[in-house]
Amino acid sequence: MHPPILPMLIYSDSSGGESMANFNRVRNLRVQYHWLRDAVKSKELAIEHIPGKDDPADIFTEPLTGPDLKKNVGGIGSRHLGGGFETDVSSRRCTRKHFE
Repeated sequence: MHPPILPMLIYSDSSGGESMANFNRVRNLRVQYHWLRDAVKSKELAIEHIPGKDDPADIFTEPLTGPDLKKNVGGIGSRHLGGGFETDVSSRRCTRKHFE
């Protein structure tokens, strides 16, 4: 097993989430949820801002069409095949050709 590469990079298009991870002055948050800020401080995690239009995770949360859909599907390691999708994950190839 390979040792993890630190810091693990997390991309976010949420300025509120980034603030919670990077600043001490977060109110109304239980201490048990400060693990994210502690992980950033100890350089186990790093958070990098990306514009919402470039966030591949938006395919799960936003209605996307055309070029934005194709770009973001590629961003999660998949490619659009017209009637389905194909995903290549860490040398394991998972394929689904048709949606039902």
